[in-house]
Amino acid sequence: MVEEQRGELTVYQGPMFSDKTSKLIQLYLELTEGVPEEEINAHCFKWAGDNRYVDEHEDPNKLVAHNGATAPAILFEDKENPKQLLKLVPKGMAHALIDEAMFLSNEIIEVVEALLAQGINVTIAGLDKTAEGEPFGPMPELVKKADEVYNLKASICDKHGRQCPNGGATRSYRKAPMKTTQTVGGKDAYGACCVQSWGELHVPLEE
Repeated sequence: MVEEQRGELTVYQGPMFSDKTSKLIQLYLELTEGVPEEEINAHCFKWAGDNRYVDEHEDPNKLVAHNGATAPAILFEDKENPKQLLKLVPKGMAHALIDEAMFLSNEIIEVVEALLAQGINVTIAGLDKTAEGEPFGPMPELVKKADEVYNLKASICDKHGRQCPNGGATRSYRKAPMKTTQTVGGKDAYGACCVQSWGELHVPLEE
């Protein structure tokens, strides 16, 4: 009996506005270009609680990047129980693209292992750090297991613009008080900046 070839794990990580979701959407479009709908074997997944931009799109079953790019997505309801994702896997899937993995419980690591063992290639996107600069959810463990990791930067530092002298925008910061690091938000709630500017721009969590 021939052993099934293991899939490969790729991780895109970085701060807010570093085009992580855009990378997933671009990959999806590349994998499905010219493929008849019934033969598509690449699928995007996201936690349903990430409802940013839903008002702007009639169909909530989409990945939506900050730049407006979209791709169809399969939603799962409970971020604490990402194993439900395994029940949603379409027959014949060869590529699983999972967005905003930092919101998910550590069970996502078992989910990824199960998919890889089935020969499915998995691509993950997520914030590497919280707005406080701490490791975010399961991302460090996913990075350890990854075959390839892309560390992204936001193209614009909110303090210094595109020509940031401090190595670019590698940190997320919070623009207003919030109660939890897991608050979902877009440009109204978060920004990206260099490490040196973070202390000046960042608003701490509510006590």
